[in-house]
Amino acid sequence: MTSSAPEEWLDIEVEGIRMDQDAITYARKHLDYIETEELRLGNVFVEQFVTAFESPAVRVAGTADVLGWSDDTGEFIIGDLKTGRGWVDADSDQMRIYALGGMRLAKKQFKTVTMTIVQPCHGVNRSHTMTVPELLKWEAQVLIPAVQAAMATTAEAVPSETACQWCPAKAICPAHIEPFNTMSVAQAPEALSNEQLTSFLDNIAKVEAFIKALETYATKRIKDGASLRGWQMGPKKAHRSWVNEADAAEWLHKAGLVSSQIFPHKIITPAAAEELLEKGTTVTETLTKKVSSGLTLCRSFGIGE
Repeated sequence: MTSSAPEEWLDIEVEGIRMDQDAITYARKHLDYIETEELRLGNVFVEQFVTAFESPAVRVAGTADVLGWSDDTGEFIIGDLKTGRGWVDADSDQMRIYALGGMRLAKKQFKTVTMTIVQPCHGVNRSHTMTVPELLKWEAQVLIPAVQAAMATTAEAVPSETACQWCPAKAICPAHIEPFNTMSVAQAPEALSNEQLTSFLDNIAKVEAFIKALETYATKRIKDGASLRGWQMGPKKAHRSWVNEADAAEWLHKAGLVSSQIFPHKIITPAAAEELLEKGTTVTETLTKKVSSGLTLCRSFGIGE
């Protein structure tokens, strides 16, 4: 399926991203999965846009990293590469949506669906298999009612940090706009009751997400040619650096600094060391300590919370 091995791309920049050893490891594990399934099933495709549900008002769709099937056994597969460290369950709503869309794209009848997560940082691939009738039952009892509820004018917003993390509609979502509007006209903090203060603290994450979404959307608008009164794209804060380090070192020597001041030596941090060590090797706890720089405000999770 490819003319070159992932290892050949080490330290090469691809679409602005330098392929380091971690990226090569992810690519190798993903390619191994694809090649294994291609040999086993005979029909395997990558990067396929699939649609599980579509109406004039809404579309439930996405790009499946891998999909394939066996004409002999009636098995359908969905594979997804995850490069983040957050654990992703093979039996997730996302994978089920990909499976529904993928089967419709294939326009064939299947018996079972196997969904696989390729996530090298968590070890071996993990899979979940279900029958097609089970998947269709989930579609009828969970997915379609959820779509219908979302399209209703009386739909109740149920925001959460996880659910809203990648949502592109935060800038227009009432669940994010309302806390922002409330805080923007609030009294000074010292005039708030404990209950009001707690309520505002509970909504900080949503307000921050809304502000970030506004900035992202406004940036895109301006880059696309829109004119926002009083706003423009300006240069980021500039940080000074040496034009020529050798010339700078010579000048600093002449100015009275000694080598230890110009070229300070400092041991790398435990975290940086573990990045350089072989995979699976961690710095022993007897060599490290954790020292807090002080107290910070955080959530309290006591009994019943």
